[in-house]
Amino acid sequence: MIAQESTPQQVIDMAGLHIHYLINRNNKNITRAPVSNWGKSNAISCLMREEEILLKCHVGHDIRILSFIQPIRYEVIKRKIQESFGIAEISRLKYKDEDGEFITIINNVDFDTAIKLYKKENKLEIWIIE
Repeated sequence: MIAQESTPQQVIDMAGLHIHYLINRNNKNITRAPVSNWGKSNAISCLMREEEILLKCHVGHDIRILSFIQPIRYEVIKRKIQESFGIAEISRLKYKDEDGEFITIINNVDFDTAIKLYKKENKLEIWIIE
């Protein structure tokens, strides 16, 4: 609305309040998933499809989150990590179990076990050794 000299101040104020209300209402409907909430189950899950899994990948000091559609195979994961990080060869993948111990992933069975442990959140954090 463009205010003209003949537009009463009350109409301008009401239009401004209505715009303010719409902006606030729309901002409340936007879901944000901050990376710092990685461990919280509801932070990212609202943005994901049910068959999707997120892998938080650590290579040295570089950390990236990659998305995969299940079922996913170990070889596909290795290839996508290699492409994403520009790594020629991956020696090992590891994840932390519920006791905080690093468990090595070397095949589909190991990866499926890791997925079963973290299936509730559909998120798995892994460390890559070059």
